[in-house]
Amino acid sequence: MKQISPFSRRAGWGQPHGIVPVLLVLFLLIAGDPFSPAAAVDASASSEEQPLVTMRWTMCFGTCPVYSVTVFPNGSVVYVGEKFVQATGRHERTIDEQAIARLISEIARADVFRLRDAYTNYRITDMPSVILTISSKGRKKTIRHYLGDTEAPDALIRLEKAVDRISGVRDWIGERREKKRTAKDPDERL
Repeated sequence: MKQISPFSRRAGWGQPHGIVPVLLVLFLLIAGDPFSPAAAVDASASSEEQPLVTMRWTMCFGTCPVYSVTVFPNGSVVYVGEKFVQATGRHERTIDEQAIARLISEIARADVFRLRDAYTNYRITDMPSVILTISSKGRKKTIRHYLGDTEAPDALIRLEKAVDRISGVRDWIGERREKKRTAKDPDERL
């Protein structure tokens, strides 16, 4: 009996190239996208210095800005703009010690380590999400906030605004296109 190679057309796995496409998809799912903006930010950070804050804004059904911003304790800010922003790609700046102190104060004020890990109730549809990661005193907390969740605490919303304001991303985002943020907070984000 003749053996059929898993790479032949007769193998039946993902015609016409056999199992290769399946293996490629599995590899990308496991390894992640090495060209993603998050990978670009991670590659720039030294192994000694962890980010103080990383905040990523995701897509909505519309023209919401899609970007990430990472602030390091030394004042380095790394922004990566993806869609619906004035500046796409990677941009960097440095903020002063007073700005870092204000950011640390805002983190303490929000009491992030007592907040839930997710606020993802879809009461309002088609909104973006914010993935916020805080590292402080050896502790790390990631909070996923879907902006259509009307139960998200005001402290979290204030902290998200503070990260944007203190890091200075407004220069890279440009004019805000989507006016509504959540049912609780109809003000502009910045």
